[in-house]
Amino acid sequence: MPEEEKQDLPASATDQDGGEKENTPQGRLKRAGLLLWRWALRLTAFVFVFFLVASLLLQIPAVQTWAARQTAAFLTYSLHTKVKVDYLYLGFFNRLVLEGFYVEDYHKDTLLYSERLYATFSVNPWHLLKRRITVRSVDLEKAELYIRRDTGELQDNLSYFLDQAFGKNEKGPNKKARPLDLQVYRLGLQEIALLKNDLVQGQKLNIRLSEGEIRFDKFDLPNKYIEAGRLSFYQPFVAIEELPRHPIPGILTDTLSPTENLPVDSSLIDTVDWKFLVGDLKLKDGRFSLHNYRNAPIKTTPSDELDFLHLDVYDIMVHLCDFGIYKGEFTGAVQNISARESSGFDLQQLTANYVRVNSNTSEIMGMKLITPYSTIGDTLIFNYREWGDFNDFNDRVIMEGHINTAQVAIRDIMSFAPGLKETPFIGRNRDRIALLDGEVRGRVNSLRGRDISLQLESGLSLAGSFSSRNLAVRNEEFVNLRLDRLLTSMRTLQDLLPNVKIPQNFEKLGKVDFQGSFDGFFVDFVAFGALKTDLGGARVDMRMNLKPGRDYAQYSGRLGLQRFDLGRWSDNPQLGHITLSSEVKNGVGLTANTASAVLTAKVDSFLFRGYSYENAILNGTLNKNLFDGTFLIKDDNIDFSFKGRLDFTDSIPKYDFYADIQRLPLKPLNLSNQDFVFKGLVDLNLRNRRLADLLGEAVVKNLEIRRKDEYYRLDSVHLFSSQRPDGEKSLRIFSEVLTADIQGTFQVDQLHKPFLWYFTKNYPEFSSRLGFNPEKQQPTADKFAFDIQIDDSKNLMQLLDPKLDTIRRASIAGMVNSISDSLELEVELPSLKYDNLRFNDVILIAESQGDQGNFDLAVNNTVIGDETSLAPIALLSLLNRDTVEFFVTYATHSFSIFDNLNLNGKVFLVGEKQYEINFSNSNLIIWKDLWNIDPGNFIRFGGGAIETDDFYLTSGERIITLESLGKRGLQLDLKRFGFKFIDDVWDYDLLDFDGAFNLTAEVQDIFKLTGLKVEVQSDTFLVNQDNWGKFNLSASAEDIKHQMLARMSIANGDAVLTADGHYNPPNAISQTGTAEPLKSNYFNAAVQIESFPLDIAEYFIGTAVSNTQGHFDADLNIFGEPSKVNIFGNGNLTGQTTIDYLGTTYWFTNGQVRIDNRLFDAGGAQLLDKYNNVAIVTGGITHDHLKNLGVNASLRAPRFLVLDTDKNDNPLYYGHAIADGYVRFNGSFENTDINVDATSLEGTHITIPVTGDASASKIDFIRFVNKENEKKEETGTVEAPSGLEVNLNLTLTDQAQMNLIFDEVAGDAIKGSGEGNVQIRLTRAGNLSMFGDYQISGGEYLFTWLNFVNKPFNIQRGGTIRWTGDPFQAEINIEAEYRGLTAPPANFIQEYLQALGDSDLSTQARSSTQVDLTMKLQGPLLKPVINFDISFPQLSGQLKNYTDNKLRLLKQDQNELNRQVFGLIVVGQFLPSDLNAGQTGEIPINTITEFLSNQLSVLLTELLSEVFTDVGFISGIDFDISYHRYSTGANAGDNSFVRGNELQLQLKQQFFNDRLSVRVGSSIDIDGTSYNASASGAFVAGDLVIEYTLTKDRRWRLRLYNRIEPDLAGQRRTRYGTGISYRREFHNWAEVKASMKKAARQ
Repeated sequence: MPEEEKQDLPASATDQDGGEKENTPQGRLKRAGLLLWRWALRLTAFVFVFFLVASLLLQIPAVQTWAARQTAAFLTYSLHTKVKVDYLYLGFFNRLVLEGFYVEDYHKDTLLYSERLYATFSVNPWHLLKRRITVRSVDLEKAELYIRRDTGELQDNLSYFLDQAFGKNEKGPNKKARPLDLQVYRLGLQEIALLKNDLVQGQKLNIRLSEGEIRFDKFDLPNKYIEAGRLSFYQPFVAIEELPRHPIPGILTDTLSPTENLPVDSSLIDTVDWKFLVGDLKLKDGRFSLHNYRNAPIKTTPSDELDFLHLDVYDIMVHLCDFGIYKGEFTGAVQNISARESSGFDLQQLTANYVRVNSNTSEIMGMKLITPYSTIGDTLIFNYREWGDFNDFNDRVIMEGHINTAQVAIRDIMSFAPGLKETPFIGRNRDRIALLDGEVRGRVNSLRGRDISLQLESGLSLAGSFSSRNLAVRNEEFVNLRLDRLLTSMRTLQDLLPNVKIPQNFEKLGKVDFQGSFDGFFVDFVAFGALKTDLGGARVDMRMNLKPGRDYAQYSGRLGLQRFDLGRWSDNPQLGHITLSSEVKNGVGLTANTASAVLTAKVDSFLFRGYSYENAILNGTLNKNLFDGTFLIKDDNIDFSFKGRLDFTDSIPKYDFYADIQRLPLKPLNLSNQDFVFKGLVDLNLRNRRLADLLGEAVVKNLEIRRKDEYYRLDSVHLFSSQRPDGEKSLRIFSEVLTADIQGTFQVDQLHKPFLWYFTKNYPEFSSRLGFNPEKQQPTADKFAFDIQIDDSKNLMQLLDPKLDTIRRASIAGMVNSISDSLELEVELPSLKYDNLRFNDVILIAESQGDQGNFDLAVNNTVIGDETSLAPIALLSLLNRDTVEFFVTYATHSFSIFDNLNLNGKVFLVGEKQYEINFSNSNLIIWKDLWNIDPGNFIRFGGGAIETDDFYLTSGERIITLESLGKRGLQLDLKRFGFKFIDDVWDYDLLDFDGAFNLTAEVQDIFKLTGLKVEVQSDTFLVNQDNWGKFNLSASAEDIKHQMLARMSIANGDAVLTADGHYNPPNAISQTGTAEPLKSNYFNAAVQIESFPLDIAEYFIGTAVSNTQGHFDADLNIFGEPSKVNIFGNGNLTGQTTIDYLGTTYWFTNGQVRIDNRLFDAGGAQLLDKYNNVAIVTGGITHDHLKNLGVNASLRAPRFLVLDTDKNDNPLYYGHAIADGYVRFNGSFENTDINVDATSLEGTHITIPVTGDASASKIDFIRFVNKENEKKEETGTVEAPSGLEVNLNLTLTDQAQMNLIFDEVAGDAIKGSGEGNVQIRLTRAGNLSMFGDYQISGGEYLFTWLNFVNKPFNIQRGGTIRWTGDPFQAEINIEAEYRGLTAPPANFIQEYLQALGDSDLSTQARSSTQVDLTMKLQGPLLKPVINFDISFPQLSGQLKNYTDNKLRLLKQDQNELNRQVFGLIVVGQFLPSDLNAGQTGEIPINTITEFLSNQLSVLLTELLSEVFTDVGFISGIDFDISYHRYSTGANAGDNSFVRGNELQLQLKQQFFNDRLSVRVGSSIDIDGTSYNASASGAFVAGDLVIEYTLTKDRRWRLRLYNRIEPDLAGQRRTRYGTGISYRREFHNWAEVKASMKKAARQ
């Protein structure tokens, strides 16, 4: 080793001993390392110096120019293409500036040009050796990249350049190509452009960027892999134009993308298989343009429609995170995307958690899309085969959406499916929002949905599922809907079905709520479900095909309606709700001209004019305009059936049907206010379109019209209508009521027009002023004659007006000729009655030719009511154009307002608008007085003004004046008139008016009827000739529609009546300045009455009461409508009145009366009878709003006088009744019911005459005389007070005395007391009836014979009288005993005494003894069966045996028994069997003495009664005196013959209302022969009976007696006695036991 080398070694290279180790391996290695280090230092220094020198050299312009050329040459060599650099600057080998950088493609055209490029890089020689360049930052300014591929080329110029520059596919036999490894970490861009023109794919691309920056994490161009951490672009612009393609034959086709079907060598084709990964991308203010001229050379869509073939998107803002692009697929997350398109679509926000987009699908997960109108969330997926499918979005793009409460604007949907715009509903609702929820899958034209909820602001809401086809294909939309609920409207449905003309009525359904299913096209579907609309509900199971249009639409199925509002449906307010079920089969056509179907319907209910029809059935067929079928309906009111045809198929309709009307009531059906019920058969066979042209026949049979209980019948009505060949028509009507015949040229429905035309033509001024509108077209063809004969209208005229009477033999005839301008009319009415007016012999004749004519009317006789008859009246008039001269004549001799009238005058026109009437001096009699008319009078009116002059009517002191009041007003004055005219106007029999008055009436404006005022004054106002005093009335109103204020007063001394009030006319309006509405036709008056005489009540009550005295005060409020007056208030009555029928007078003091609309209530008031007994009043005078006056009142009292009449007041029954009970008055004043329910009290005595005949006749044996038998009239029918019905329910006690009078003159009567219940009814028809049982407890029957004999029989207890209706047919069953009768039994048992020959027994038989004569009356009251019985209570021994034997024989011989009774009653002794001459003479003597004694007894009784009338404790006196002459024995010469004279006296006196009675009786033997022949002088014997009633109910009685009776020795002896009796009646044994138990408890 050289020395110098050694010196260079480091110290360590020597061994530590100083020895050399150079030759060792370690030494050699050490030396090599040192050498390498030295060279490395040298090389570094060289390189540093080199680059330093190079850098310094590059600062020299010449060197830079050289470097640029070298660099361009190098790149040209490396890139295999021409590269040009205008300027190059390399700063210290880490910075590079290139200017004018140009790269040429293989077409010798520009591939890349950059005006300036600034780069910073890292210089690493090693990397350079490895063809690796590391660029830290590149700023590219104003750079343009041109990509180009011409026809027939497999690659574009950029792909070819990259393959040549960086590819690995270039091979040579001697070398291997190495691509350039370029690493870039930042790229800045300013004003960059990329232009692409691919003629093979037919695509032009223009991308421009204003500013941008890319920061790369990895940049691998050879492997086509770029990873960037951040990208930001400002104002990017992308424009794409799709042009016609020029594919390479055999390799590319028109339908393939550039990456398909290339040769096997994929390196030639896969030139854009890049992979991009980006961490964050932001794009601002971008713009995108797409024009597909390949498929749409010209833009044909409107400017406001999103066109995917021609897009112009601007204001693009993009923010993406973590996305990548690889093999045509984009994935990543969208922070926000917003953009706007020139059509108006505005994407405000689009975010997504994950996005994947490739050539087959676009997925957006966790999406939120917001536009100005829509908000869509959740998931949205689009599947397609290629990008071009978006050009046919409706059919090629498959959508899948999971939408959660999205708000989608219709206009946004239209942006993606513009074909929907063809649907009017979509177009009209483009600004509406749809609320959408659910899942949607499929293409637009094959869309399916599940759990869909859709709501539109326009009124469409649905929930359910669906599938569809061709939604965007007009007229081919098909939908399968399963609707949980569909809410919409008919207008919405019309918009959805633009080609279906839904009838206008369907729009009235309004809102539609449907649940069910809908399957089919919009014009051919099946609907099933329940439907609710604004008009009602429906159930539908219907198939409908609307494709053929409305005329030929096909349908069938079932339809049910529930409370469907048919009135609103048809715009007919008379119709109401309908409920029905129906079935339609084989239905075709929805118009009247095309509809045909088989119909079946059942109407459960149908409301028409407020009536609900039920149970209606319709069956039939509809064929175009022909209906053939039946219709039946039957419910509680209507029974109707129809069968026939309605044929509208031809140009001339035909009506051929038969209707059977069993019951058709108009009022319940609300068809008329009249209560009409129709029944009949209708048979029609008519034809023609218009009513005027109907031809054929119509028959109505058995027509019956009923109104309440009135029947109107027509057997038949026939109508015939025909037309002759010459055009003339004939209309004939036949019925039993009338016949009508119209012949000529006319139209039935316009028969009035020729008359109207004639009048307006010939009398134009009158027509114009009367407001007649002239016909627009002259009926030139009208020429007809008519003849109507009314044979007998029966009662049919009352159908028009109940007040219109039957018309018979009337004639109406005439003619009208529009051609000759003539008119004739003649009417003859033999009689015309309306209400109480009858017009007899009415004749009307009118003839006119042109404007000249006459009009004459004559009424031969007018009858008012049944009495007033008016004289003939005639009106004659001449018509001359517009002037009418008239003459009215009338004369009568009966009372009338106008008694004699001959009035001439003229009516003519003045000026343009006025009429003037002049009355000539005429003979005018008003109210039977002659009135003079001033000859210069006139009334001129019209044109808003009225004027009168010299219009005076005078008659004596009375004056009628009519004067002008300004230009528009009138004033009428009546002076010194009488109120009596009210009786003529108001037919009210109960009131008569009289008195003189003056009246002034003013109208400020007669045309508007404003300024109304009336004043009436009278000093004497008479009602029923009673002076009510001064009468004043004043009333005023602003006009007839404003409120009228009125005040009335009637004053007569202290009696004052005042009324202040107002009246609102119909359609009244409020006073000026007030807004409160007024009630129409309403009045309100405050009435105050002070001290008015009470007897005015008799005006209204009539004969029910009399002798009314006193006065009343009242404070009333009377208001309401005149037809329904309301009254409220209070009154006070003081006075008295007598109820005529009861004969009772009652007094009342300060009786308070409460008044309302139903009752003048005097409840609580007290009435006093003449004994000052008090009764409480309940109720009062009834009325119905001051109409239908009546009474509903009762009197209740524990003791009250309820009857106080005598036979002159009421011959049916009369008496004096004091009772405990009540009297009820009920009914109208015309028909009052009096019901008495009372229990008789002490002091009551009632007399009932059972016959009204006062004649006497022979007894046979006893016979009651009744004049009704002679007249042979119905027994029990008597006259009764008119209008009264009396019902007496009497509980009679033995305190009341009942008297039945058989013969008042003879005194034949039953008088007694007892107990019982008796009902007496007297009807208004005068029928008297009695019911009940009366049990006699005691009394007297006065037996009479020929008015000579009057014998009182004492009625025994237990006798009964029973009434069962007819009071004269009562059943009597009583026993009466003739007491105090004495007679010797010798004549009675004469045959026994003669046979015995016992003188002592005969002497004993000749002594008078007590004889009990009992009479039994049984059977009818007027013809009772009379039986007598005789007994001898004081006889004994043999005489008793003989009399008993004789009585047994007499009971078998009724005639002999009656003869003995006759002897006892008339003669006063028994009649012997062999009556001799001597005894016969005694009979007339005893008869005469009996008559004289009877009359003397009656006379003394009446005399004593009158004497002791004022003695209060004596209640009755009865005196009886009789004289008898008798004899016994066979003849006067026989020793047994005895003759005697006996005088009997008896006095009965009653005290203390009959509680104490004393009877004293004596007999005097005048000649002393009563006991034996040898006796001398008179013997006086007497009887005494005293009886006292211990209790008021007369059950306990005390009796004391003393009587003389014979003894066994033939003498008389005195017997004394006393006793107590108790009597009570029981109906059955159970009452007896109950009474005993009650007594024991007490």
